[in-house]
Amino acid sequence: MPRISTVDRLPLGVKVELKRLLRARQMSQMDVAAWLNSKGYDISKSAVNRYSMRLEEEDARLGIDRDAMAAANLADVVSLFEELAEIRQRETEILGLLRERVFSDNGIGLTAEADKGEPARCHDS
Repeated sequence: MPRISTVDRLPLGVKVELKRLLRARQMSQMDVAAWLNSKGYDISKSAVNRYSMRLEEEDARLGIDRDAMAAANLADVVSLFEELAEIRQRETEILGLLRERVFSDNGIGLTAEADKGEPARCHDS
């Protein structure tokens, strides 16, 4: 199994800001690596470069024009949508774990509202 990159191990908030900085092209990759190091993360310029290349490929697949985005200053909006997607993905993972570990083991079920994004209500089976 491939190793998880040092950038992928960063906390979500730091990664969101990193993506914003790379997409906005306001700082060089060397400056971005220095910024991360100043925050206590041991990240090389090469790691930032590899991550930036992956991000460019991802943006191209999604049809995101970095030049137009930087010019229109939409990087913040895209970063917020990405953060929301990551949060929703994590929410789905957590709900799955809860179903597996807590609710099914104890004979407790979730109502259908929990799957619709409404507050979960527990009831005995």
